Amino acid sequence: MRRAGVWAMAAVAVFVTMPSPVCYGNELQAMTQSKYPIKVFINEFSNESGGAQVQIAPAEFMKEVEKAFANRRSVSFAIVKTPQESDVEVSAAIKSYQYMEKDPVKPSLSFIMALDAATSENYAEMVVEFTVKDTKSGNVAWKDTITSYVKRNMTPAESVPVVYDRSARDFVAKAFGKGE
Repeated sequence: MRRAGVWAMAAVAVFVTMPSPVCYGNELQAMTQSKYPIKVFINEFSNESGGAQVQIAPAEFMKEVEKAFANRRSVSFAIVKTPQESDVEVSAAIKSYQYMEKDPVKPSLSFIMALDAATSENYAEMVVEFTVKDTKSGNVAWKDTITSYVKRNMTPAESVPVVYDRSARDFVAKAFGKGE
């Protein structure tokens, strides 16, 4: 019995220390339940990644976020041109980008031999801090750092649009998912 109690306490400690999105109210949840489109203004995105292996253009990433909003079916969105006509304003800061030729995990010898027989894949990872601001109240409604990871056969130049797409879809699903 004691052992089960210790494991339960350890699980609670791990759960409590896990990072989670900062939600400042129920504004987004109420908006996602609405039958009306959420009007979104996409503000400037910044690149804080420093010495990236591939030049990252925040304007291209903004276009992928727009596409992710347009392709989301469970919630209706409308992209608007000015913050004054929006319900929410989205901004983002690209914190890091990494392209890897090989898997960053050190596999065992038998796993390496199996990998040699398989096709080679490359890896790209991008970390982005997203902020969603309620433009009516001026308050931050949601903020989180999202890490997106892509594994496929690609060059460094090909990896950028692929990881942009993945990160944009991850963000829209996480921030505007129904019931979150």
